Amino acid sequence: MKTGRRIEELVAPPQRPARAAKLQPGRVTGAVKAPMPDRVELQLASPVAEPPKGAGWVHEIKFDGYRTLAMVTGGETKLITRGGLDWTKRYGDLPQAFTDLNCREAVIDGEIVVLDSKGVSRFADLQEALSSGAGSRLVFYAFDLLHLDGYDLRKAPLVKRKDMLARLLAGHLTGRSAIQLSDHVEGEGDTLYQRASEIGLEGIVSKRADGAYSGGRSQAWLKAKALRLGDFVIAGYSASSAAGGIGALAVAEWVDGELEYRGKVGTGFDASTMDALLRRLEPMRIPDRIEGLPKDILPVRPSLTARIQYATRTTDNALRHAVFKGLREVELSTPLTAKRKRLISDADLAGIWVTNPTRRLFGKSGPTKLDIAVYYAAIGDYMLPHLFNRPVSLFRCPTGKPEDCFFQRHAFTGMPPTLKVFESKNSEDELKSYLTVEDAKGYLALAQFGVVEFHTWGTHEKHLDTPDRVIFDLDPGEGIAWREIVNAAVHLKGELEAMGLVPFVKTSGGKGLHIVVPIKPKLKWKQVHAASSAIATQLAATGRDTFVTVMGAENRKKRIFIDFHRNARSATAVAAYSLRARPHLPASTPLAWADLESIDSPEDLNYASLPALLTTTGDPWAEINQSARLLPA
Repeated sequence: MKTGRRIEELVAPPQRPARAAKLQPGRVTGAVKAPMPDRVELQLASPVAEPPKGAGWVHEIKFDGYRTLAMVTGGETKLITRGGLDWTKRYGDLPQAFTDLNCREAVIDGEIVVLDSKGVSRFADLQEALSSGAGSRLVFYAFDLLHLDGYDLRKAPLVKRKDMLARLLAGHLTGRSAIQLSDHVEGEGDTLYQRASEIGLEGIVSKRADGAYSGGRSQAWLKAKALRLGDFVIAGYSASSAAGGIGALAVAEWVDGELEYRGKVGTGFDASTMDALLRRLEPMRIPDRIEGLPKDILPVRPSLTARIQYATRTTDNALRHAVFKGLREVELSTPLTAKRKRLISDADLAGIWVTNPTRRLFGKSGPTKLDIAVYYAAIGDYMLPHLFNRPVSLFRCPTGKPEDCFFQRHAFTGMPPTLKVFESKNSEDELKSYLTVEDAKGYLALAQFGVVEFHTWGTHEKHLDTPDRVIFDLDPGEGIAWREIVNAAVHLKGELEAMGLVPFVKTSGGKGLHIVVPIKPKLKWKQVHAASSAIATQLAATGRDTFVTVMGAENRKKRIFIDFHRNARSATAVAAYSLRARPHLPASTPLAWADLESIDSPEDLNYASLPALLTTTGDPWAEINQSARLLPA
């Protein structure tokens, strides 16, 4: 294939299927006779600023989907994720597309995508398709063949593997095929890279034409993104009546808890976008300015995140040739099934009072003490049903400095009189006093005491020794991206449902996720802890390359730790809707499972965004208590 091929030809399948050729994998240079592998470590591409130059490279389109291995054997196909999870059932009827291939067994490396009207893969479209039930929109773009009919092809040159792949797929490729061939161009990749940037593709992947397939990341595969796309906080804007209201946005990013200015963005707005932005930003104006903000910029509360495309950064980290591509926002779809019960009255709201309301927490760019009080007042009707009468530990930050924050587990001097105190023995059989929130007044009064986080037991005061909720804390280790932990959580949901349980999900307010399972309060703490340990072990066994149940940072590198230890007596987990003590105050937010897959970053669910989002949706955990099942002992 020649360098001059048009990029559209790389994604456009033939209109008529070619005739299938007789396949002889044993005659391929480097092929080794071997049984079908049980597991394959994927080859990964190393990031580079631009495609490599010179001969000896082939260049492919970089797709925006889920990297997947198709394991075809005995007339059946398994679709395995990058982390080793079996997602065959999740992909609807896509596995059936492999049944007619001219082979007994094969391992095909590729990407599952959904294409837009222009034939460009969009991850958001893939998420929507999966959350609504895959259907027939999924396409598997095959780009490598690792095993075929008793022969391991991984040591064969890439171009030989791809030639055999093309012949395997011949006879099956039409404009409507669910399997497509990811073709390539040879030689210089600059032309392909430029065209990919122009039409909005992710970028290109360059591969050594004579390279073998080696698991892990290497310099034999290189990926060049089409321009850079980043997420930046909007720190302010310049007013311009001539431009339609906004001259430019000032953007910044968080560095060690403080916002650092990254420059102005003055292009990428049409009239309607500018009008919508101005209506959002005007009510958010504040007097405080971050360091380096130009004098013509009107500062705003740093709670909106913009997607910015840019060419490079200057030596002082400012963005060059920056273009606004839209806001990064969360949309929640949980329908309002019933009118929510008011737990916080207008009188309660009117009675909110805090000293030092303008004191900033967690640095010069952080929220104020009043911001926290207002958040908990606004969110109370949703949070209190999951908080009332559960033993609670409070994370207090009275001065606003992180080093002065501490946990309050027991009664304290001057605490609100409406905060209830009760006594119980701890895990060491010592009698201790504990706290619980039993009315709205006690809850709202805690803002005055610098309470930022609420952490609860998985039980109620009325049945203290028999838990009613089990939590599996999915804690990602080094090298695990947000998209991977979402995939893992969805996989575990299916496994728990197969056990007869009803799992619910929420963000942790950090990098992880909490899967919460309501149970009938029949078992004692030790029984629940033992059962949750056994379940965690069973869950981890379904993805040995993805999960681990052993503590320690070294054990969970490129793995997700399934932490079941929060199911021991007196152990706590951050409460539903609680804020986390970080500069942008993210919230531990309950989500519908469908919504989970549409979120790009859990940080977007925070003190500024969540109250408004919940005004148009219901609580996805509204039925959690009615979903309790008996936990297998």
